[in-house]
Amino acid sequence: MNEIGHYLLRSGHTKDAIRIFQMNVAAYPASADVLDALGEAYEKDGDTARAISNYQKAHQLDSKQKHAADALKRLKN
Repeated sequence: MNEIGHYLLRSGHTKDAIRIFQMNVAAYPASADVLDALGEAYEKDGDTARAISNYQKAHQLDSKQKHAADALKRLKN
């Protein structure tokens, strides 16, 4: 599902990507990669608060999740 979501995100279908990533998070709530992807979609959609929340959850699950850590630094500045 992550691949489909990323395809939609790259294609400019941000809202559809968010829905796919939300379903993926519901199915795999302990996956840092899935939460990171949802954070990325929210960020692209301009929803900084939700992006930060999902990036934080991803980073808490996997402190080596570089994309989430970098995004948190960027968004919090």
